[in-house]
Amino acid sequence: MTSRGVPWVLLALVFATPARGGTAAAQPPPSNVQPSKPTAQESAAVEQRLSEAVRRHPGSFQAQQALAGFYLQQGKLEAAIPHLERAQAIDPANYANSYDLAVALLQTGKLDPAREQVRRLLSAKETGELHNLLGDVEERAGNLVAAAEEYQRGAHMDPTEDHLFDWGNNLVQLRAFE
Repeated sequence: MTSRGVPWVLLALVFATPARGGTAAAQPPPSNVQPSKPTAQESAAVEQRLSEAVRRHPGSFQAQQALAGFYLQQGKLEAAIPHLERAQAIDPANYANSYDLAVALLQTGKLDPAREQVRRLLSAKETGELHNLLGDVEERAGNLVAAAEEYQRGAHMDPTEDHLFDWGNNLVQLRAFE
């Protein structure tokens, strides 16, 4: 059992897919074969199972996050946000869920809530990744100077290629490349 009362078996069943071809164990596809995308019918069945798990266990972080993850994977950000928010209310310390929520808010144009979410994360743990994300929020809001400051912090804390590129790109937009 999980700490919230949802059996792990339930989660395993939610993600289980029926074996094809009657084999006892699914074999990995040959390396030259691309895995097929699930059909609309298969996706609908998974969504229904995940939704049912949320309905039966609304206080389960795992159920809420599993449905949110499904929606994120499907590109249904608006549908994912309420489940990410519920999962965060259940387990506010879960970094990955909180980060996903901030990104979904940013990508749907909800900039003030995205900014608040990133700042909340930064107050708990300051990382280059979070400063870079806050730079994305500020840039999208048109606050290029604030974005440059965040990108710079992110690039100094974690000088990855992406962070350095974002900072440099922002400086070019500001015409502050000197």
